[in-house]
Amino acid sequence: MRIPLKESKTVTLPDYVKEIKNFVIALNNNEFDELVVTKDSKIPFLITMKYAKLNLLIENAVREQIREIDSVVARSVRKVNMESLTKAQSNLLKIRNKLECFDNMSEEDVMQVTSDVEFLQFGANEIVFDQNQSGEHIYYIVKGNVKIFAYNQIERANFKHLTTLQEGSVLGEMSPITGEKRSARALTGADSTILLAFSFRREMEEENKKAMFQLYKNFVKIISRKLIDTNNKLTAK
Repeated sequence: MRIPLKESKTVTLPDYVKEIKNFVIALNNNEFDELVVTKDSKIPFLITMKYAKLNLLIENAVREQIREIDSVVARSVRKVNMESLTKAQSNLLKIRNKLECFDNMSEEDVMQVTSDVEFLQFGANEIVFDQNQSGEHIYYIVKGNVKIFAYNQIERANFKHLTTLQEGSVLGEMSPITGEKRSARALTGADSTILLAFSFRREMEEENKKAMFQLYKNFVKIISRKLIDTNNKLTAK
């Protein structure tokens, strides 16, 4: 397998997991010159968005990748002691169906790929995360609400209120998945707002290989959909 991250650099399979974050960052910064989707590709590459058949190429690449990864996923199984979970971890398992990154993953799988699972309490008008910050955590609103604001850098306008997320909503999920910086500011709207926060493990070990492969497979689907949406917006102009 060859994964061209830059014109002068190629990584092999053992480096794939280590390089995935840098790859996704480069992907979203459009640091490529051409579209490369080969028979042995493990991820669809957006190098440019000027190809009429981009959507079909990405879909074919995703299907090919999923077939190959499935053969590896079946070979590694590990059990987690589900009786020793913290209250925060137990709550994360209850809401996992709200998160696309956990599609087709068991409770044990989710525990193998997540870390820093905890409850966070905020007062009113406290910043959860800010626009243009790097972000490793995803948040679920257990109690209260969170207001989302965005700053228009082109117009240099003040932060504009976009929406208010209520209990049961998920926020901040794209930055940890894509490696992009936060696209908005999240500000608590109510006093005693409680959030459930978690991050993803970045290390692949023999014990969590099955779960990590499934997690990356879900990442590919999310990123591919984002690329297709971006391509459609550009071609519509």
